[in-house]
Amino acid sequence: MGFVQLSSGGKDSIYSLCLAMEQGISFSKVLTMIPKRDDSYMFHYPNVKWARLQTESMGLEHIEVITKGEKEKELNDLRSALETMDVEGVCSGAIKSKYQYERIKRICDELGLKCVAPLWQCDERTVLKDVSGMMDVMIIGVYAWGLGKELLGRTIDEEVCEMLIKAHKRYGVNLAGEGGEYESFVTDAPIFRKKIEIVKKRIVWENDCGHLCIDDAVLVSK
Repeated sequence: MGFVQLSSGGKDSIYSLCLAMEQGISFSKVLTMIPKRDDSYMFHYPNVKWARLQTESMGLEHIEVITKGEKEKELNDLRSALETMDVEGVCSGAIKSKYQYERIKRICDELGLKCVAPLWQCDERTVLKDVSGMMDVMIIGVYAWGLGKELLGRTIDEEVCEMLIKAHKRYGVNLAGEGGEYESFVTDAPIFRKKIEIVKKRIVWENDCGHLCIDDAVLVSK
């Protein structure tokens, strides 16, 4: 039966999946909630449709559910999706966001599902550096003071980590981007059988914030 991973395709989703697997948890599905609006409180917006390539590279079933992305109401869409699944539990990438963690936990409790969050209450700086050392993670959205257009499309490496740390110290940017300050997409990870190659992309930028839109991507051999 296995667990289902809630995944937007970002670093926290994939890293939590890696850690859960290391702890002996088996997965059968990945669930991606696709909000119709870009200011969802629960779910990431840019490029979430490409999470299917990550799931394919892991040999798991990928499920996409459209949600209007309206505060609190979007939780009903998540609950309805989980109700139809034959799974043992749910894994999420929540780190310090009580809003996300408590709501996912409540839904799991109501449905009699186990709820795991391997990154819960971990130090954001440690998570950032661990992720940069084990996965290829691209920044695909920036929405906070201290984070500029030049970060879009950059891989989170040691240099980018230092840029994020400086933005954290000066502007209070959350190092994990959990407050929506930035968003990411994983193109390769230890649990991927193939890596993702971005074939076509473009930058959408307006009023000091924006995102990198992936128009085409494919799986390629490592």
